[in-house]
Amino acid sequence: MTATSTTRSRTAGKPVRWKRIGVVDVGSNSVRLVVYDVRGRAMQPRFNEKVLAGLGRGLTDTGRLHPEGVEIAVAALSRFASITRAQKVEALFPFATAAVREAADGKEFVERVHKETGLTLRVLSGGDEAKFAAEGVLAGTPGVDGICGDLGGSSLELARLANGRYESGATYPLGPLALDSGGAFNEEKILARVKDVLSGAPELKKTGDTFFAVGGAWRSIGTMHMELTRAPLHMLQNYEMDAGDLSKLLSEILSGKKHTDLVVEVAKRRAVTIPYAAAVLKTVLDFGKFKSVMISSYGVREGIIFDSLDQAERL
Repeated sequence: MTATSTTRSRTAGKPVRWKRIGVVDVGSNSVRLVVYDVRGRAMQPRFNEKVLAGLGRGLTDTGRLHPEGVEIAVAALSRFASITRAQKVEALFPFATAAVREAADGKEFVERVHKETGLTLRVLSGGDEAKFAAEGVLAGTPGVDGICGDLGGSSLELARLANGRYESGATYPLGPLALDSGGAFNEEKILARVKDVLSGAPELKKTGDTFFAVGGAWRSIGTMHMELTRAPLHMLQNYEMDAGDLSKLLSEILSGKKHTDLVVEVAKRRAVTIPYAAAVLKTVLDFGKFKSVMISSYGVREGIIFDSLDQAERL
């Protein structure tokens, strides 16, 4: 079926056309364009490109976006805007997350992007990020209950899912870029900081049985678990792990004594962030006392699209 095909809606009895929708995601570490063919909750990526800009590098020290990262990001966004026109995108959702939200020059960056590329970036609040991450999980796995966590470059969003709906959420400054103050990774120091930040997180006080993990670093850890357990089906979406078993793997990653070659092989450029991601995930599992962890390949990008659909299209 092509993007211009129509099919009969089971709910409304009307022809439903595939839509071509684009999402521009300006994150703390990368900027990405994904163009989807969308019909209801079915989202088929037809174009996906990421550029590592590193906007959030040094943000905790300077309070400003990284100058080189700004130039890389603006150049990439200009090209992304041209690609969306060439792809005949019908609806476009450009947004920015924690780095742009928190930087003193974030507003200046948004204005420059609009002037030079024509893109109007929506700067998501922490609550927006939590909500859209949860909506993404629900788009890919309808009707689930539990806690969703989305680990980005500068922040962690936690959200509660109840009766198949987003209930509440919050943001925490625990992304790898926010935790890395330079120098070698210090397991004891990083774990203490993460525990201090999450000790009062209400999302981890009353949890469900399942934690839904969103974000590239956590997907890499999921891939490592697949390799080590020789999982018969290498598909990350809805890949489920016993929380106790995963916690042991996270401890081994944190110690730096095992799986170092596998970290580099699986995570590649993301390898330096994996220990920080492992520290956050282990603390979440310890505090939340979850029974299982499920990887969701759907996150904020898919959640923004899902949130834009009417009720009939969501079914």
